[in-house]
Amino acid sequence: MKALLLSLFSIAAAAQSMQIQDVTVTEVSGGLNLNVRTISFNGAGYIGTTQVVNGNDINVKMCFWFDLTLPVLQFQHDIFVPVSGASEYSINLEIWNSTTDETCDYFLMTDQMSLNFLGTPDIVRSQPMVLYPNPVVNVVKITGNPDAISVYDIAGKLILAERAISEFDVSALANGTYVAKIEKDATVLTKKFLVSH
Repeated sequence: MKALLLSLFSIAAAAQSMQIQDVTVTEVSGGLNLNVRTISFNGAGYIGTTQVVNGNDINVKMCFWFDLTLPVLQFQHDIFVPVSGASEYSINLEIWNSTTDETCDYFLMTDQMSLNFLGTPDIVRSQPMVLYPNPVVNVVKITGNPDAISVYDIAGKLILAERAISEFDVSALANGTYVAKIEKDATVLTKKFLVSH
């Protein structure tokens, strides 16, 4: 019975779709401000953010609890990252789901974005790329005019590699979880999506 409940819970959690819509990075006094816009297609609530700065590498984890009964919700958060002395940063942003709404248990990572930021006040890196719908039946669409996209199965096998496309057909793929690697300029996004015919 426990195994069945765990399987059902895992399926429900995998269906959760929390995606990064846009990230804008600006220099502010004492560090960087990350303005992060996210969207939840199955309902969620914000728990908190953790960050680790190691030299020029910045790793940020945002955590949301999820509730599959809630409607589509959008969030916008400003995250201050204290940094000094460098002019270029590599930023890795991860979106995590938690099974509890009190403290994050990092149950499932649902989206990720990596970008570089050049420390010039008039340069803002913004990446309004969204992969949708998720789950998908036949066609996946991507906003933001990506330069290239690669799709991998869960074992890491390359399924599709295309340049400058805004949608691709998944009707021939088996049901399951896949990973899309989306490239634009110096930014690489990795997004999980579920094929469910």
